[in-house]
Amino acid sequence: MLSKALRHTPNPAADRKTPYDEAILTREGFAAARAAITAWPGYAPTPLVEIPDLAARFRLDRLWVKDEGRRLGLKSFKALGGAYAVQHLVQAHGGGVTVACATDGNHGRAVA
Repeated sequence: MLSKALRHTPNPAADRKTPYDEAILTREGFAAARAAITAWPGYAPTPLVEIPDLAARFRLDRLWVKDEGRRLGLKSFKALGGAYAVQHLVQAHGGGVTVACATDGNHGRAVA
């Protein structure tokens, strides 16, 4: 149970503008990432799976979910971002790059 003493503390730097305020990933950057990721061996679009029982439970006409279970053997959409970031770093710096993550979960496995 959360303590009643917990409260939101605003970040004093949140009002400062940074180079990243306009876009995290530009359209050109997105296009480059998409082209690189879709060229990876084993890449396939994420299938959508219809779940009629759950749709009925929530009184929806239809409900679809993404099935990430076969995503490059990592079972996660996180496999794309971390792996692409490492690929981008290695290409930009010509190799010899050391990368570390604070997790051995899906993101850490993708980066590895």
